[in-house]
Amino acid sequence: MVPLSVRKVLGIKAGEIWAFRESTTLPLQRALIVDPGTHYDAHILSQLIDRPSKPHRSGRRSKYPCKWEDLEDYLARHPEAAPRQPLKNPQQAATPYDLNLRDVEFFAVTLPPVAPHPPIAYSVEAAAAAVGYSEATIRLAIQRGELAPRYANSKAIVLHDDLHAWVHSLPSEPPSRH
Repeated sequence: MVPLSVRKVLGIKAGEIWAFRESTTLPLQRALIVDPGTHYDAHILSQLIDRPSKPHRSGRRSKYPCKWEDLEDYLARHPEAAPRQPLKNPQQAATPYDLNLRDVEFFAVTLPPVAPHPPIAYSVEAAAAAVGYSEATIRLAIQRGELAPRYANSKAIVLHDDLHAWVHSLPSEPPSRH
């Protein structure tokens, strides 16, 4: 087995100092490579130089964008890698100057509630539910000619406007009982 101090995987060698990206909102940090792993997708073990009290960090190759000595050149070529400030309030609207088109970030968008459109037509069951009557009452109104049904195949449907007009034609007082 090759000792860790000599092992080198795709440009990363144990003992080198590389830039480490913990998150997109934090600046890149100096990391001493402890174990570069055995292949490209292996986790790389490192120790943060500026935070030695923290335990070893482990991350994929993408967390280590460049050697620390090449950081200025890297940031010049990749300005999107500079740390981004998190929004203090997630609902805070970002101005066009706050957005970087290369970033893949999701923003919560609050849209005003949209009133649902009424259906164009109702089945007898749905018409009864819409006006708060029984199906028998709707069928009786159809038999009396108060509601004019349409037919989709053999199923009776009542147009929304017809149902609306029928409800408005009902008496405003209950029938008197003698």
